[in-house]
Amino acid sequence: MASLRMMGVLSFLLVFSSFFVLFINSDDGGTLLEIKKSFRDVNNVLYDWTASPSSDYCSWRGVSCDNVTFNVVALYLSGLNLDGELSPSIGELKGLLSIDLRANRLSGRIPDEIGDCSALTNL
Repeated sequence: MASLRMMGVLSFLLVFSSFFVLFINSDDGGTLLEIKKSFRDVNNVLYDWTASPSSDYCSWRGVSCDNVTFNVVALYLSGLNLDGELSPSIGELKGLLSIDLRANRLSGRIPDEIGDCSALTNL
């Protein structure tokens, strides 16, 4: 009986640690901050995109995350009056499915790195 309980505890710890490692390996918040650097946010609409320890990037304006992996799956940044260009860092958002940048004043080329977002279906 004790060995069954021990196996149950070990199984739980294995699943929990796998989830924890997945969460730690995701640096989507840091990637979003790199992307923000390439924008000129003249109206400060991305004010909540901050490196503050209490800041949860999944609750930032225009960001949608997967509820299990916490990977960024969508960026809805249309009509925010953003200037600048899209950072090559966008390619680091491996779980990105959709990005909407309409009605902004972005310029430049779409970075080749966006091809690294292999799940992207809506641009």
